[in-house]
Amino acid sequence: APIGGIGYKIIATDETTLSVSGGAGGFFEKNTGLPLKKSASLNAGQNLSHKLSPTATLTESINTLWKTNDLDDYLTNFSVGITTTLYKKLELKVEFLDSYKSKPPNPTIKKNDTAFLTTFLLKY
Repeated sequence: APIGGIGYKIIATDETTLSVSGGAGGFFEKNTGLPLKKSASLNAGQNLSHKLSPTATLTESINTLWKTNDLDDYLTNFSVGITTTLYKKLELKVEFLDSYKSKPPNPTIKKNDTAFLTTFLLKY
């Protein structure tokens, strides 16, 4: 979904960043066995990052994308996680992700999908 928009940092300190964003664009969806769906789209989101200590950061975000030809058809992604430094440039991130599609392409598909991720990050 190509989108353009604007964002605003409500809080922007060394310790905490809270921002909101919104925009508009296009939406293209192709599912197996179904025709291509096209629509204009709107999106809105919020992101938070807070340093719990010099080596640990909490992150949270929620973003929603709506199809303008059917505002009841939307996709929302939520995530919350924590990142900690293990050694100099090596970090560990533990994160929970939740995706919710209000109108899945097939009634047999669940509307909600969750994941729990553990990731090693190498900064260079």
